[in-house]
Amino acid sequence: MKKISTVVLSLVLSHQVFGQSEQALRDKLSANPNDAPTSYALGEWLKNDKKYDEAATYYRKAIAIDSTNASYSYGLAFMYHRLVKNTDSAMYYYRKSGRVYVGNDNNRYENPWAGLLEISGASYNADYFIEAYEQMAKIQRPGFENEEKYNILKGLRDNPTAEGYMKLGDKLTEKLAFNEKWQDYMSRFNSGVAAYDKAVKLDPTKKAVVNSKIAAGLKEIAGSYLEDGYYEDALSYYEKALKYTQKDPEIYSAIGYIKLEKAKTPDYDGAIANFQKALALTTASMAKKDTYENIGLCYEKKKDYKNAVLWYDKAVAQEPNFAKSAHYKLARVYDALGNAEKAKYHRMRS
Repeated sequence: MKKISTVVLSLVLSHQVFGQSEQALRDKLSANPNDAPTSYALGEWLKNDKKYDEAATYYRKAIAIDSTNASYSYGLAFMYHRLVKNTDSAMYYYRKSGRVYVGNDNNRYENPWAGLLEISGASYNADYFIEAYEQMAKIQRPGFENEEKYNILKGLRDNPTAEGYMKLGDKLTEKLAFNEKWQDYMSRFNSGVAAYDKAVKLDPTKKAVVNSKIAAGLKEIAGSYLEDGYYEDALSYYEKALKYTQKDPEIYSAIGYIKLEKAKTPDYDGAIANFQKALALTTASMAKKDTYENIGLCYEKKKDYKNAVLWYDKAVAQEPNFAKSAHYKLARVYDALGNAEKAKYHRMRS
């Protein structure tokens, strides 16, 4: 008689039972509490009804009754992975399912290891990923990207080095992947920072390089939030970046811009302080012109027109051929001061 895999057989059985109503399944369990296929089928029913907590109870009951059936733990893992988004529980039950199934048939490839490889690879969980990779490799090559992760993680497990943790940090803090959710990326980025911290503990001379990498990542995250209009989040991440570097004028300029233009309550003095820090680090002529102009705008909004004129004049002197916007602002300030002649002069040049 041809052998039927445990997973396939149990799925067939569960589908047969699943055709019954929820109440019919509950009645069956009331009559026979140790009916594992019915417990599993009720878990499936409740999962499809989005009653995930109760579904998990019946999945676990089925597993406790028959721990040799791989589909029970796989069903629970799948729910945690795809629906509940509970990574730790998903990995635990994928492994449980995979170990049971592989124990029955080492020559067949089933989904538990694929699911575990995917989810542990996304989080770079070394123990789960290495095991999933090695099981998958018995059947087929798991792909170049997974092979690269495996070499890094296995190398760190067998021989932890600063270079290894640097490579891991680099992988984890890579830019947001296509269709990757921000929450997932932030979790990955934070794990990357933890890997960099381990590298520095093993080799303190890497601290400057690590700080530069983390600052660049935080700056990019902040920039994405800024572009999407999440100004408070952007400000938070720019300020976090300053914990790792105080020598990036773009960070100070961005903070100044948010405090000037985008904060719920403008902070003109705070904006001026950050623009001045940016100015002290800026060498590019156009960037200096823009910063002078931004400081002038802060003073104009404070109605400190004397200082506004001073900084707008600096912007004009810095880049006379690209100063139309500064001339326009000077015209506006001189209008506020009641100096029509100077207002007209600057308006003609704007």
